[in-house]
Amino acid sequence: MRRDLWVLDAREQADAAEQYRQACAGIFALELAGADASFSNRMDSYHIEAAIFSRCEGVAQRFDRSPAHLLADGGDNVQVVLDLPGNRWEGDYDGRLVDSRMGVLRLIDWSRPFQFRADAFRTLNLMLPRALLGPAAGFDLHGLVAPEDSPSARLLAGFMHALWENLPHLTAAEARPMALAASALVQGVIFAQADVAWEDARPADKVRIARARSLIDARLDDPDLSPDSVAAELGVSRAKLYRLFKPLGGVSAFVQARRLDHAFRTIMEDKAGAVSLSEVGYRHGFRSDANFNRAFRRRFGAPPGRLRDAAEGREALSDVRRPDLIWDWLRDL
Repeated sequence: MRRDLWVLDAREQADAAEQYRQACAGIFALELAGADASFSNRMDSYHIEAAIFSRCEGVAQRFDRSPAHLLADGGDNVQVVLDLPGNRWEGDYDGRLVDSRMGVLRLIDWSRPFQFRADAFRTLNLMLPRALLGPAAGFDLHGLVAPEDSPSARLLAGFMHALWENLPHLTAAEARPMALAASALVQGVIFAQADVAWEDARPADKVRIARARSLIDARLDDPDLSPDSVAAELGVSRAKLYRLFKPLGGVSAFVQARRLDHAFRTIMEDKAGAVSLSEVGYRHGFRSDANFNRAFRRRFGAPPGRLRDAAEGREALSDVRRPDLIWDWLRDL
């Protein structure tokens, strides 16, 4: 089981803060609250199969992951952050405004932008590939904060504490199932909080919402996907479908956002450029290149052509070199 330890301390390395900025430049922009001379940061991480589990300590700072950073690394991972006692933070997770008063456990979708500010912090972190989350990945989990008194949150927090205490003593065979156990508990938190968001909905409507999400996700690259086709498959009227999706901003907006995210991943994975951008756009419901370009740029801050260049290695989207430790830490997922 691979372990990485990354320690920076300005008392021992005069350029520690600059090393930190350089290391993180490819994944988010940083603004340190204090002077470089007082900077310190520590990250201790273990690679457990497809997951990475870490403990981090850092000084007060602000993080900003912009659409340009999404293009730079193509990250499609989900991070679970467990705040240790005393942490204070506030953040904007792509429009979801949350802070540390709401709970100690939060989820971050690395395929979407975010900004947050934290005082000096200590956290346990679990980074999982989206594929490990199964159907729970279809929910809007970005910036989701689980209250401390939530049973599912207590179970996951207890597991993360116990895993951290025992990881140094586990054999590789013992550690291997831990990623699956962690993903199951994370799914439990997502489903539990999704139920809270829909607590006023009737049980039958909750089932319809979950089924509609699954139907949409299964047909993201089907050009004939539409509210009418989803309503027909679901066995409800168009008006009923619109009422179900009203809390999510409407069914059309939900479908387009999911399609753009899927198109992003399609382009990143097609490193040989086998499928034209026009075809990618058409498969995801865009009848013209201009509409696809505009919608893609609005969501990610750059046109699909720039992402294609990055996927094929023709363009480096970050002007700052990403040191191997941090870049490999994310790329290995």
